[in-house]
Amino acid sequence: MTASPRTIDADAVSPEFLAAIESRAAAGDPKAMFDLGRLHDIPEKAGIALDLVRARAWYERAAEAGFAWAQFALGNMLEKAQGGARNDTGARRWYEAAAQQGIAEAQMHLGSLLRAGRGGPADAAGAAEWFRRAAAQGHELAATNLALMHLESATDRPDLEEARRLLEFAADKLDGLAHLVLGDLHLRGIGGPRHGGLALMHYCVATLLLRAGPDAVRAGGEKEALLARQPALRAEYETQARAFVDARIAAMGGLAVDRRPPPGAPGKDISQ
Repeated sequence: MTASPRTIDADAVSPEFLAAIESRAAAGDPKAMFDLGRLHDIPEKAGIALDLVRARAWYERAAEAGFAWAQFALGNMLEKAQGGARNDTGARRWYEAAAQQGIAEAQMHLGSLLRAGRGGPADAAGAAEWFRRAAAQGHELAATNLALMHLESATDRPDLEEARRLLEFAADKLDGLAHLVLGDLHLRGIGGPRHGGLALMHYCVATLLLRAGPDAVRAGGEKEALLARQPALRAEYETQARAFVDARIAAMGGLAVDRRPPPGAPGKDISQ
């Protein structure tokens, strides 16, 4: 995955350091322009007030100069109406500029706009390609989105094997939606054998990762529906789910992302 530029320790920005950045930005240094945008995009740090209008202006200058991370940041502000009016067409333009330079986050966001038809015509093939590129760089949400496109395919034979592979990759990196969808696949026997125990484990993990919104509500509902059949399993499954999440956080914090599947259920199929 294309690495983000080293961020400024905003708490340690001295007036002299800030003046030096401003001088480089005024001289046309795109990285300095981006840094000024970041400083104004961080709430109340180093005595610099949050100013999204100025942040957006600096990002735009750096983006026009070709700085990839500024192009992504500008696209994000345009999409979210930060520092000015929302502009999905502009967001799409700048996400694509950054995506072409290999920024996985921009590739994922561009895929989302193309899939939804925001900022221009819908383009399912283009969305899938950008999700694929971002997933190849390790972006878990892009992998989940691409898997969903496989599952939602209008073809008679969607690529279920590839969908499950992508979801397992994203789930391993603690994407809550991936765990929710894997729970659905195991519960219904889609793309593999039906297994209520594995479904419940994925739902338990999903409830830990999805904090709010309809996906969180549905994960909780599916979990409780399965536990209602065998309530004595609650402590066992919830403990395993928490242990899995804690272990993955520790592993990823150490930059050691292995590819082990989520912990299996204790051998009981409770889907019946």
